Amino acid sequence: MKALLLVSIKTVRIELGDMKKITYNNVIDVLLEIFPEYRKSEQYYDELNKDLHYIVLGNISLMAFKDIDNKSDHTMAEKLVKLTDDIFNNKNSEDKLVNLFAVEVLESIVGSRAGAIIAKKYLHGKSLELLEQTLKHFSTSQFLEEYRSQ
Repeated sequence: MKALLLVSIKTVRIELGDMKKITYNNVIDVLLEIFPEYRKSEQYYDELNKDLHYIVLGNISLMAFKDIDNKSDHTMAEKLVKLTDDIFNNKNSEDKLVNLFAVEVLESIVGSRAGAIIAKKYLHGKSLELLEQTLKHFSTSQFLEEYRSQ
């Protein structure tokens, strides 16, 4: 029997088999379910990188945010940002899961105007604080000013 996992308060329910919550140990399976387009990409190495969490999420983030300022379809980026928001704001999320998303998703947003707009729209609470910290450390002061004025 399939259980439903709410990926975000603001999103539609996504069927994820029998998984009831996202953990560091099952996050790769969850990501592959949520982002089936990753399996079709050149970066997907079948089962070879199944245990390489940072590589898998890094590749998915690159796909979601690569050239996003010139794309009209932001669906993948929006899903990834909403998932990140859920993980950051869930008090039961493991520290290593939060760190994984901080490194691979938030750092992918740096320098992308469209990515920053999407992030500002869907992140709240702890997520916005972490994004601000990331932008302070990795973006230019001009980009940070533009982000804050939006």
